[in-house]
Amino acid sequence: MSSAHSPRRRWFGSLPEGAELIPFILILGVVFALLNPAFLKTANLLAILASMTFVGVIAIGQTVVIISGGIDLSVGAVAALCAVTSAKMMVSDIPLPICIAVAFAVGVGVGMINGTLTVIGIPSFIVTVGTLYMAGGLAVFITKGQPVFPLPPFVTDLGLAKVGLLTAPFVLMLVLLVVTGFVLRFTRAGRRVYAVGGDAAVAALAGISTRRVLVGAFAFCGFTAGLAGVLQMGALASASNTIGAGWELTSIAAVVIGGTSIFGGRGTVLGTLLGLLLLGIMTNGLVSAGVEPNWQTLAVGAIMIAAIGFDFLRRRVRRVRAPESAPDSAPNALTPQAFV
Repeated sequence: MSSAHSPRRRWFGSLPEGAELIPFILILGVVFALLNPAFLKTANLLAILASMTFVGVIAIGQTVVIISGGIDLSVGAVAALCAVTSAKMMVSDIPLPICIAVAFAVGVGVGMINGTLTVIGIPSFIVTVGTLYMAGGLAVFITKGQPVFPLPPFVTDLGLAKVGLLTAPFVLMLVLLVVTGFVLRFTRAGRRVYAVGGDAAVAALAGISTRRVLVGAFAFCGFTAGLAGVLQMGALASASNTIGAGWELTSIAAVVIGGTSIFGGRGTVLGTLLGLLLLGIMTNGLVSAGVEPNWQTLAVGAIMIAAIGFDFLRRRVRRVRAPESAPDSAPNALTPQAFV
């Protein structure tokens, strides 16, 4: 009996992260196209891609953090803080390069604080909830609850620019995704992120500085929050403390739905992109079908729970398969030579 099910178990356990989403994306597309023929119009498809942009930038950083074994709930508030801090400097006629650099510095700085507190033993969930409230409070204090404008033409032009049919921010998101995917897949730094997320204790025995990896992962996530905040304020032609509202949960949903293990150690940014696409298609399709927003939120939650359940099942299948594999054949064996 076990031999009969072995090929099926082997196929299921070896699915790349996010691959299971492709048929669901196609099915959703067909269903919504049947319900509303306008769904497949070029303008609507481009609108779906554009809607993925800003939370997509955040989700790339969130992917790295979750792979490393953490989670960042502060990203939305940090994006707002970066945006309003930079915008306040812009309207004060401070040189634009300095304003942009400060936005990134704020994001990276908050990320490093998150990573450092996580390293000393405080759960990242608790740490980032704290920085969420702190960053959000600072954003309100800086703006007094009012939008900040006018912004320099370069910022607004970037937010609204097009590269062919695509928006410039979406193209930037794709470039960031490709670069991040390359680093995770083909560099020692990327392998260290997976190793720490898979088993921090074993990674430390292999000579990896878990402190450096975790702080670096959170710092990168802070950088993506800063970038998303700047791009969003450019698209809006103003900055406010409401920028980034809800991005933390949407980014986590996209990452987990895209196949990244919430337990750490597994995942890809390509899977995250597919997760974003699924959420974008579902939200757009439900809106066009006249479904109330509450039901849309319910659908996202249900898909996220299903994705976590799928990940849990896949982990169990891989644990069952583990004894069948020779130790020397593991491609990601935690040896010092692999990471140093």
